[in-house]
Amino acid sequence: MIRQWGISVPAVRMVTYKLAERHSGKGTKMSKVRHVFAWRVSAGNKQEEIVEILNTLPPRLEFIKGWEIGTHAGDPGDNGAPWDGVLISDFESWDDLDRYSTDPFHLEVVATLMPMFADRAVVDYEVEGE
Repeated sequence: MIRQWGISVPAVRMVTYKLAERHSGKGTKMSKVRHVFAWRVSAGNKQEEIVEILNTLPPRLEFIKGWEIGTHAGDPGDNGAPWDGVLISDFESWDDLDRYSTDPFHLEVVATLMPMFADRAVVDYEVEGE
């Protein structure tokens, strides 16, 4: 059950339970791990350059199984300050996500991009049955 402005308590309990299953070795095998990264561009930097730099990752890191980048379009209206962009990437396992996070080329890209971000957020979660 998801609300427009957040996750309801039952959804949070479900996610917590599934993570507990993963750590205990019980439950069904997940199909993939999704990594969601959102950012806001800092003053004086260009969204297009950030996207171009991010897109250097998939050709170099074979363990990335899915890759999508979206940039905010439209007037934020009453939604407050929207994120400028989001990267959604998929991995076969938590180990592959760890490989991605610690890969030297990924770390080089992160070091290049960090000064270009005003703010950033990350969510990693299991996607079952896709």
